[in-house]
Amino acid sequence: MHLIRDVYTRNRIYYYLYTIKSVFFRQLDGVTIRGLLFMLIGEALLLCAAWFLFFKKKNTPIRRIIHYYLLMAYAGFILSVTILRRPLGSREKVMNLYIDIGLGRTGYWLWWCLFITFLNVILFIPWGILIGPLFRKKGYLKGIFITTAIGFFTSLMVECIQYKTGTGFFELTDLMTNTIGTFIGAVLALPINRLFRK
Repeated sequence: MHLIRDVYTRNRIYYYLYTIKSVFFRQLDGVTIRGLLFMLIGEALLLCAAWFLFFKKKNTPIRRIIHYYLLMAYAGFILSVTILRRPLGSREKVMNLYIDIGLGRTGYWLWWCLFITFLNVILFIPWGILIGPLFRKKGYLKGIFITTAIGFFTSLMVECIQYKTGTGFFELTDLMTNTIGTFIGAVLALPINRLFRK
């Protein structure tokens, strides 16, 4: 009896791991290391040009320039993962105006939805962490609110572009989970910022 239960448990674990792996690689389908490297190099060149034109005269601290670069690099990563990885018109224009995080589903589709939800939250946590310090002088709660609002509008822009260009669906679930991710990042931004300023 224990042997049957052990085999069943092992098969369930393999099943969950297979589901997670297939969702993860499907979400990154079309994103290449070469494409990301070209984008990072292009953003670095753009920031160098901006430094020579604007920041050098103002004696901008190198820490702030690195922060701007990370902000640009992560914005490019979000665009790569959400829009640029698919050809224009490759998806039908569909609007999913309901929240679906997997509740009420079972088996494969439950784990699929839960992992997609998890990835959408995780994707925007660094966005909140990077945007948060820009508003540290506004106060902690106001900074969190402004950062979360920027995350919401960033996600709304991505969803609208996906819908208009046919590179993805407009999904209310993505909008909600991305905003939650930005909120978590905004909450974490202050302690992380203080850590780096020591």
